Amino acid sequence: TFFPFRDNLELKRSIFSNIPQEQAVIVSPSKWLLESIKSSYLPYDVEVINNGIDLTKSYPQNADRLIEKYQLDSKKVILGCSNIWDNRKGLNHFIELSKKIQSDYQIVLIGKTKEKLPDNIIHIPRTDSIETLAKWYSLSYVFFNPTQMENFPTVNIESLACGTPIVTFGKGGSGEVVDNQVGKIVRNIDEFLRILEIIDFKQMNQFCVEKSKNYQSKIMADNYIDLYSRIRKLPV
Repeated sequence: TFFPFRDNLELKRSIFSNIPQEQAVIVSPSKWLLESIKSSYLPYDVEVINNGIDLTKSYPQNADRLIEKYQLDSKKVILGCSNIWDNRKGLNHFIELSKKIQSDYQIVLIGKTKEKLPDNIIHIPRTDSIETLAKWYSLSYVFFNPTQMENFPTVNIESLACGTPIVTFGKGGSGEVVDNQVGKIVRNIDEFLRILEIIDFKQMNQFCVEKSKNYQSKIMADNYIDLYSRIRKLPV
């Protein structure tokens, strides 16, 4: 049955508002979304449990074959990853960056797009495995995520796990894993270009790997188990 938007909203409000408060806790992957939930009509407690990743698949890996195949041995790779690239994911910012970046840098975009990209961007529509994706993270100088709205992007954590620092605009929850030891939050492309001149991102590699250990899937699963136990008042 098709519901107009307002009717659909009222139906959801009725369903969710009738759950006893003591029987429900809303889990948000990010602090950003937590604040949005708190300002909504939902009357329940809200907790943050971040997205997690499998560190047995995302870790620093040898990528010599990719470096040779794409002739990247003398380049500092600026990597972007998205399932589908559009301006909401920041494609327009990568195109702007491609017009201003110096020749010792190479932009690589992984993910599908209908747009014709500039010649100085290497486009990989998809990778054949998470291991190949980990090699791309590992060989990159910096991971750039100029998303315009994001909850808690897993790609950021995967990049850290492979030892690659992050630069992001910090929209939504994208900046929540970033501190000065593992990357930077910038406001625009010109600011990104300025920090490329003054920061050696290679010095952050080991800090990135260490920080990623906070986002292991097992840790997040244990957090959910703890939450269920508290709600049901069962011993942990």
